[in-house]
Formats: sequence, structure tokens, C-alpha cells
Amino acid sequence: MRKLILFITISIIISQSVAQNLRYWVNGTGNWNESSHWSLTSGGLPGATLPDENTSVVFDALSSPDEVALVQMSKAECYNFTLNTPQVSLKGKTSITIYGSLEIASQVDFSKFKG
Repeated sequence: MRKLILFITISIIISQSVAQNLRYWVNGTGNWNESSHWSLTSGGLPGATLPDENTSVVFDALSSPDEVALVQMSKAECYNFTLNTPQVSLKGKTSITIYGSLEIASQVDFSKFKG
């Protein structure tokens, strides 16, 4: 029984740690370095800490109430980067450093991308 309780406790700690290292873009157009655009949940309340090299970021259908969200990037870095909605376009005069993986949905159109 003690092993089961220990296993459950460790699982909860690990899942909370993973959740804390995930940020969702919210509130449409804005700058990467504004906490008013980062949330702990998809479509959730803004104000989460900014992503860093240990944080995975997700841009999804709830990232913008508008058709297009333009994300102006200055210093941008993350661990994993997921773009799974065509309604988000990225722009900026700097690069984004991705320390882990890049995942882009097949419906994302790069024909208008200028980088």
C-alpha cells in the first residue's frame, strides 16, 4: 500500500512539473515577451510567466479571437514549439531558439511567410 501511495504522489508531482512548463498563446496579436499573452491552459486566463528554454509553447485555435494573430518576436526561446492552427502568423526581426522539437500542423500555409 505504501508503494502505491508513493507512486501516486510522485506521479502528481511530475504531472504538475510538466504542466508548469507548458504555455499557451492567448489574446490575439501581441509581443512574445508580454505575459498578457501566455496562459497555463488553452484559451485560459493570461498572465503566466514567459516561456524560456525549459518551456513548451502551443499556438492553437484558441490563441486568437480574430482570424489572424501576429506575434511580434524579439528575444524568443522555448523548449518545444507547436503551431496547430492556420490562424496564427509569426513575424519579427529575430529568430526563435527552439531547444527541443518543432511541430507544425499540415494545414498551416507558409506561402505568405517572410522571415
